[in-house]
This record gives sequence, structure tokens and C-alpha cells, in this order.
Amino acid sequence: MKKLLCLSLVIITIASMLGACGGAPVGTDAVTTAPVSQAVTTDAPAPVTTEAPQETPTLSEDKYDGYEFRIITSGNLVSSKDANDFGGVEGDTELLELKKYIRKVTVEDQYDIMFNVNNVIKFGSSTGSGTGFKALQQSYIANSYDYDFAMIGTYDVAQAATNGFLANMADLPYIDLERSWWDQNAVEQMSFGENVFFATGDIGILDNMVTHCVMFNKALVAENKDINDPYEMVRNHTWTVDNFITEVQKFGSDLNGDDKMDQYDAYGLMVWNDAAYSMLGAAEVRVATMVDGLLELTLYNDKCVAVYDKYVPIIASQYCLNYSNLQDRDVERVRMFNENQVLYSYCSLYTIPRHRDSDTDFGILPFPKLDENQENYSVCVGVYSGMYACVPVFIEDEERTGTIVEALAYQGQKILTPAYYEATLQGTYIRDEESGEMLDIMFANRFYDVGLIFKVGDLNETVICEPIKTKANNFTSLYNRRKRAAESDVNKLNDLLTQKFGK
Repeated sequence: MKKLLCLSLVIITIASMLGACGGAPVGTDAVTTAPVSQAVTTDAPAPVTTEAPQETPTLSEDKYDGYEFRIITSGNLVSSKDANDFGGVEGDTELLELKKYIRKVTVEDQYDIMFNVNNVIKFGSSTGSGTGFKALQQSYIANSYDYDFAMIGTYDVAQAATNGFLANMADLPYIDLERSWWDQNAVEQMSFGENVFFATGDIGILDNMVTHCVMFNKALVAENKDINDPYEMVRNHTWTVDNFITEVQKFGSDLNGDDKMDQYDAYGLMVWNDAAYSMLGAAEVRVATMVDGLLELTLYNDKCVAVYDKYVPIIASQYCLNYSNLQDRDVERVRMFNENQVLYSYCSLYTIPRHRDSDTDFGILPFPKLDENQENYSVCVGVYSGMYACVPVFIEDEERTGTIVEALAYQGQKILTPAYYEATLQGTYIRDEESGEMLDIMFANRFYDVGLIFKVGDLNETVICEPIKTKANNFTSLYNRRKRAAESDVNKLNDLLTQKFGK
């Protein structure tokens, strides 16, 4: 799991990094982050602590004589620059892009290699048989060494795994998936037995960027005294679906008086269709779950039914707008929030920078729990926009690939993750200390639903999102139509990914 920061440690890290940006040698600005902690109010004296030994990887000491290490990046985000974790150029004025470059040069210098990154990221290009999948398929069919490493969109990487195009990362020399620079939630939740065909962690920052969140208008909260402070609700564990819906119903009106609710009116909540994944996930409902190394279908239960029973009525009401079908939906969503028409917006952290030029003061939160009996918040990593680290099954030198991939992940923890916090917390994206606290909670409690990633039973669009799209609570009947197909897909995945391509 990424070692993330509570706010005070973020500021320390930022100060250290700012001091290093003034021309220090490449790599000297790397900072090891501290473990996540929850903010707790106490009158007790602070305990005396000693700094833990720095965790370092065990890597090859070989040099590779200028070897061209080939990476392909392919995914669904609109900005191929932002989504490319291996981009960046010398002298870049954007902090994150500069840090990407520094990470690359650090590893290049250490192992005498040159990175060659084929960036083919394009919106709508990773559908399961998209650009990344086809590139790996072509290499597999030709038995050729086209790429040493890949960062591939969710649906493409899933299909690449089931087709046998990917190596088991747990078997590669020098890659240690138990280390802190690999997200342990991802490793645990996406492992088929001893087989890990794709992973995520500090090797990139895109998994941070596509994490789902709740954005709220701080001015509207302050102006309406009957609206409760959502930060306090999160801290007090009263940030539940029922309480959230109560808050949503405190704001909204027909602003232009035309007797119809559209993008020119005010709402307590804005959603989009894929928010259904987070609504379920925040209640700790998973489409499919790994149990003793095997996948089990776990979607339908009392919690799942309760989620739709609670959410569909509010989404169908005058207090909520689903912006999925609006023309220029992203433009309209940003405009509406910036013009104080929306109290709460379901979105992802990737959308936050679009508000950088706004005067609207906002904060971020995790999705609400189902109820107060639930111990932890549970946060979804975006499925459609996600990308995962993987290694093609055909590589020339396993030790070289393992070393370079592990070095990229390790240097990502030292260089990229602190830079993401700096750009997010100290930049113009997130504007208060409390949101830093919320980021810690969110990143520590993210989940990876293998059922969503592999689209078992085609449940994603035809069942899970459909009640949110149509505003009709027909989830049970929709699920029953697809249950047998979903069970069949789960059995096939277990057969393919634990046996055929396993140890």
C-alpha cells in the first residue's frame, strides 16, 4: 500500500522537496513518505518516536549497456500527457511532469538504460480489445519482444491476462509485491492464488488521480446553517448514506422558474452513471471477491439491495442531476459547480484540477458508508479510467525487467507520490487542510473489485449502472437475468488464471 501522509507530514515533505528543486543533482530530492494515520484529537503528550529504517529494494547490480527499455502506455483518459506516468521532460514547469522526468533519469543513470515510451493513451481506446490489448496480442502471436513493460487500461489488461499475454509478476526476479511501494490492497484483491498478472502502487500516480470522491461546495455549507459540516460527519463516522441523503435534500430549487429541472437549476447532488460502482463499493459490496485464491460472485446481498433502495429515490428526485447524458457534460458539470448550483458532486480526483481557476471554495470527501455499523470507509479506484502495471509474457531478460520495474516503483514512492501530494495539497487543486486528512482516509481504504475489472456477466453496464441511469429500482430483476452468465465467467476466470497460466 502506498505510504501516504497525514497533513503535518505532507507539509514536512513539501518543504523538503521545495528545498531540493533549486538545482540539486538528479534524485537528491527524493523523500520517503510516512505511514498513513487518522487525525485524532487528544490532550495526551505526543509519544517519543524514532525514525524507522529506510526501506530499500533488493535489485540487480548489473548495468545494461544503454539498453532501450520499451514501455507501452494505453488507457481511456482524455489527456494522454496526464495519464502517462512515464512522461515528463527536462525543465518542465509542471511539478508532476518534472518529477516523472526525474524518476526516469534516476533509473536510467542507475542501470545505464534508455526508456522508450510508446504512449498511445486515448479516450475510448481501452475497451477489452483496445490498443493496449492488441499491442500485447500482436507480440504474443509473433513471439516477439516488442515491450519490456506495459501500463494498460483496466479492461484491456484484464483481457490480456485471460488470453495468457501476461507474465506472473510474483514470479519475476527482484519484483517484491509485498513491499510498501506496491499497493497491498491491490495485490491482495487481484491475486488469483499465487498469480498476480497486474498490479499498481507507487509505480504511477494515475491510480490516485482516478480515485472516486465526493466534492462539496464549502460556501453553500457555510451559508446554510442547517447543513451539517461533512468533515465532522466523516470524523464522527456519521457520514452514512441515510445522513448524506438528508443533507442533499436541504438544497436545490428551480432557479429559473420554468417548472423543469435541468442544468440551469440547483441541486443537492450531481452524479454520473459510474458512480454506481462507488455507491456499492462504499457499502463494502463487491461484484466478486477473492476467497482463498479463488474468485466468488458476491454482488447480491442485503447490503446491495439496501444501496439501491436508498439511492434510487434520491437520484430520481428533484434534488439530484445525473450529468451523464448532458451535452458537453464535463463542461456543464464544472460550470454548474463553479456557479454554486450544486452542493455535492460525485466525481473522481482527476476532475478536481478543472476547478483550479474557479473562485468557488470546495473540499473533498470519501463516499458515505452504508451505516454506522460499518467500520471503515471504502473507496473505489476508477474502473473505466484505470491503468495497471503488467509485464508481457515474452521478455528477453527477466532479471533486467524485474530490476527496472521494481526500481521504477521504488523511485515512484520516493519521487512521484510526494509530488502528487504537493501538487494536490499545496497547489490550487484542494484548498484546505481537512481535504488532506480526507485524502489519507481515502487512499488507505481503496478497493479493487475484480468483478468490475473483468466485467463478469457483463454486470457493469447492464445491471449495476442501469438503475442509476433509468432512475428505476429494478436491480434484482436485472441481476437475476445475468446471474448465470456471471457465475460462468467467474468459473472460467478461476480456471484460466489459477491453473492454465499459473504455477
